Amino acid sequence: MSALRRAPAAMAPLLRRWWTHTAYTAAAPALACWPAAGAKPFSAAAAAGSETPVYLVFGAGGGIGSALVERLTRGSAGGAGPGGGGARVVLAGLHGDKLHAAAERAGAAGGPGSGSGSGSGSGGQQGGSGSGSGGGDVLECDAMQPEQVESVVSTVVSRYGRLDGVASCVGDVRAGAAATTSLPDFKRALLKQPGGGSLVLVSAAVAETGIPHWEAMSAAKAGVEGLARATAASYAPRGLRVNCVAPGLTRTEQTTAFTQGSASVREASVAMVPSRRFATPGDVAAAMAFLLSTESAFMNGQVLAVDGGMSTLQPQPQPQLQPQMPSGGDT
Repeated sequence: MSALRRAPAAMAPLLRRWWTHTAYTAAAPALACWPAAGAKPFSAAAAAGSETPVYLVFGAGGGIGSALVERLTRGSAGGAGPGGGGARVVLAGLHGDKLHAAAERAGAAGGPGSGSGSGSGSGGQQGGSGSGSGGGDVLECDAMQPEQVESVVSTVVSRYGRLDGVASCVGDVRAGAAATTSLPDFKRALLKQPGGGSLVLVSAAVAETGIPHWEAMSAAKAGVEGLARATAASYAPRGLRVNCVAPGLTRTEQTTAFTQGSASVREASVAMVPSRRFATPGDVAAAMAFLLSTESAFMNGQVLAVDGGMSTLQPQPQPQLQPQMPSGGDT
């Protein structure tokens, strides 16, 4: 934020909007509240396999979030917790109907998270209100309201006595509510008590690859990656790991204009991906579950691309665009 004070007056509003979108929209639901008071260190409890780990997923009603809930509940990521028989998963987000539907789908997958639950948090308004439903507890909250996020975390810790990991799958949120929230606020919250575990944020392939007309999202997601690395460096001695996944275009409700739009738009979008297909929510969820699990215990500050090679490979030219190379002679 000090950069804002040094910036020319004309640039300050633009930088402030960028800061708000970057530092809060994608990261704050997890960073603003965790490690929570009373949460047990990941290495001491989950890694030892003595207890079932507990994970909190913000944006759990969306395509990627619900796929992650199902995968964690099913226990297919490998390692203690997500791969060792399933984890307890708490679903948080704005839309209760979507959260309950995701919980029911996860419940069909089985695992320790598929029991029932009840109770409410002590936070204000929506924050902390919820119930058990199929695959885990559902807690409705507005992730743009820090007090509601803190209430959700308090509810999880009081109910289970631990919080081993947080995934932020929040998308399409307004930036204005974060105007008074800054990175120092996140740091103060993180330093309340010693703890450990895994925090996974969502970036995007456009942070690594320049694509025309995606300037805002590219800048915001690059900021998320920088925030993740800096936070990882600051809190690694406390046992906190912070990593990102960077998906390409993924088949969710938010990308239907590209994945289900006109034939020309679909073809142009797929042509940018060397694998010649869009990602599925399951593709991204698998990477996030891995980063939450103990199998990634020595990974910190990393960005795991889930983009079909979009950020690192050149797509193969279409047949009509392939150049005709000479058959012999000097170059």
